[in-house]
Amino acid sequence: MNELDLPPAPPLPAEVRERALQTVLAGLDAPPRQRRPFLLAAAAAAVVVTLLVTTTFALSGFGPGERPPPRVASIPHGIVGWPLSDGSDKSFVDRCGNAVEHSDQSQFYGPPDEWKVTSAVGTGALETDVIIDDFFACLLTPGATIFSENIASASAGTPIPGNVSVTRMAPGKLVFLNPDDRRLIVGPRSNPDKASEIKDANVAFYDINDDEAPEMIQVQVIDRRTGETLYDGPLPEPEDATRYVDRELPKRTGSPDDAVLDACIAKAPTHVFSDPGSWVPFGRHEIEGAPPLLIARVGDVGVGFCELDPPATDLPDYYRAFDGFPLPPLDDPTRAKMVRWAHPTGPDPFAIIRIPPKVVRAEMLATPENGEPRTVECSVLDDLAVCSMDRPPESDNVYRYTYTTYESMDPQSPGLSVE
Repeated sequence: MNELDLPPAPPLPAEVRERALQTVLAGLDAPPRQRRPFLLAAAAAAVVVTLLVTTTFALSGFGPGERPPPRVASIPHGIVGWPLSDGSDKSFVDRCGNAVEHSDQSQFYGPPDEWKVTSAVGTGALETDVIIDDFFACLLTPGATIFSENIASASAGTPIPGNVSVTRMAPGKLVFLNPDDRRLIVGPRSNPDKASEIKDANVAFYDINDDEAPEMIQVQVIDRRTGETLYDGPLPEPEDATRYVDRELPKRTGSPDDAVLDACIAKAPTHVFSDPGSWVPFGRHEIEGAPPLLIARVGDVGVGFCELDPPATDLPDYYRAFDGFPLPPLDDPTRAKMVRWAHPTGPDPFAIIRIPPKVVRAEMLATPENGEPRTVECSVLDDLAVCSMDRPPESDNVYRYTYTTYESMDPQSPGLSVE
C-alpha cells in the first residue's frame, strides 16, 4: 500500500514493456531535429509517463491500442489577480510560465526564463495567441491561461495520421502540433476552396470561422519530401487543452440583458471570444437621436458594445455583432481618456471614454465645415462615458468631433477636453 492506500500497480505485460522500449529506440534512431537543451530530459521523462499511462489504462479497463475518453483538463484557481499581459514578450512568458509551473506537467516544458516568444497575435489583455519556441501554444484570456501539450510529448492532443496532433484551446480555436513539419491543409469540407495551408512549422493556431464545427473540418497531411498524402479526412474530435484560472472576474447576476448580450456575441466568428460568458452587461446607452447600445465589460480590462437596433446593411451579421476591446487605465487620474472611436456599421460619431471619479457629465460636439454645430449629452455609466449620434445626412460635409467632461451638472461649469 502507499500514501493513497491504493494497491500496488500490477506489473506491465511483457508485450507492453517491449512496445514501449521499441517506441523509445525508434525515436532515438530518428533524424536529428533542433530541440531546446531540456528536451532530452523531457524525452526521458516521457518514457516514465508512457509507462504510467499504460498502467492507468490497465487499471481503467482500456486495452492496448485503446484511448480513454477526451479529458477536460482543469487546474484549480491559482494566484488570483495575476498581472495581465501588457503586450511585451516578457509579460506573455511570465503568464504562460505561471500557468505551466502550477500544473503537474512543468517538468516537460523547461524553465520559463529560457523561453522565447515565437509569435503573439491578439488584442492586448483580452485574447492573445502565443507560441513559445515553436514548442507549445498558450492562449491568454482575461481570466485564464490555456496551454497545449508540447511537440515532444508522446501523448500530445488527439493524433492525426502523419505524426500530427490537434488540441482544442477554446470553442473556436484549435492548435496543431506538427513536429515533422508536414504540409497541413485545413478547411471546411463543404467548401474546399476555403481550405488553406497552415504555414507555421511545428505549432500553429487555427481559427474556426463562421458556423464551422470541428466535425465539419477536413484535414490533409502531406509528406513534404515525397509528396505522399498521409491523411485526407475529417478532423478527429480534439482533446481539450489545460486551462489555468489565474484571475477572478465579476460574474453575471442574471440580468435580462444577459440573453441580449449572448445573442449579439453569437453573431461574431467563434474564435473571437474564447469565453463569451466572461462579458457582463454593464449598462445601456439610450439617448434621443442616437442608436441604442448595450455596454458590457470584462472586469476592469475589457469593454464592448452591441447595437440594439442596427441599421439595415448588406454587410454580414458579424459586422453588426458585439465589438469588444481592451480597457486601458487612466494615465492621469484627473483626466478622461479616449478608449474607442469607431462604429461597426458606418461612420456614425461614436466614442467610449474612461472618466475619472469626479466626472458627472460628458458631451460630444459635432462641428461641420458648412452648417451649424450640434451638441449631444453622453451617457455616464460609472467610470465610462458613452457618446453617439445619428450619422449626418449623406453629403460632402466634413465633421470634426470634440468631447468634453465636466465635474458639475451646472451647464456653465468649465470642462476638460478629451484627448
